Amino acid sequence: MRRIMLALSIMLMLAACAPAQPVVPSPYPTYTPYPTSTPYPTYTVKPTYTPSPTITRTPTSTSAPTSTSVPTSTPTATLQTIINGDCIPMENEKEVGIVKSITDGDTIIVEINGVSYKVRYIGIDCPEPSEGELGISASNANRDLVLGKEVILFKDVSNVDRYDRLLRYVVVGNIFVNDYLVSVGMAKAVSYPPDTTCHNTFEETQYYAETNYYGMWSSMFIDPGSRSSFPTLVSPSLCNCSIDYDCSDFSSHAEAQACFESCGGSPSYNWSRLDSDHDGSACESLP
Repeated sequence: MRRIMLALSIMLMLAACAPAQPVVPSPYPTYTPYPTSTPYPTYTVKPTYTPSPTITRTPTSTSAPTSTSVPTSTPTATLQTIINGDCIPMENEKEVGIVKSITDGDTIIVEINGVSYKVRYIGIDCPEPSEGELGISASNANRDLVLGKEVILFKDVSNVDRYDRLLRYVVVGNIFVNDYLVSVGMAKAVSYPPDTTCHNTFEETQYYAETNYYGMWSSMFIDPGSRSSFPTLVSPSLCNCSIDYDCSDFSSHAEAQACFESCGGSPSYNWSRLDSDHDGSACESLP
């Protein structure tokens, strides 16, 4: 034991006396960079999204809501050449309807789209049935001309009058009804501003009726109480200005002449080709 202890002491002494060895630090581990990253794909800016333009559809035309006295739609109709109708404001509102009844010489009831409206003729005035035979004749003339038929109604400026009646120029076939009634002396031309577009036309037509002593104008020279003061109106079955006739459709020259003149016939207008020699006299071959 003593020998072991002695040996350890000697070894320690020798170790203390030996020169010190420099300490060499271990080098840093070699830097291994992070693996090269895969670059992000080049960013391609997407084109700005432009939405397709919204298609704005033109709304179906509908008439503005109006009072119950005003039609709410305007059917279309093909217009024929209207006798003496150049003054009618064709660009204005118009309606098409069926005449259901007659009130008097210048007022009718028209059904438009299933609704009935009272219509007053613009620019003329007929005597009332209560005023005597001329008023009754005016109502009958109006009835013969339009009752049960399709009519086209044209507005001037006003839509209705103070009685809530539609104010209209009225056409049946190619006949301008307002003007026709003046031409046969069943109505007077009157001016009711602002609806005066056709007033000059009606005045000219009235002059024609006066100078030919038709209807009310014949009473200027003949006793108004006499039936002969009123011209005999040709039956509408024989004289419908919207169709053509031959002289064979009439029984006499007088009947043909009355029809010819009532539809605007003259030396310059050979209505229905009844005046072959253009002298203003229709069907001269008839008795």
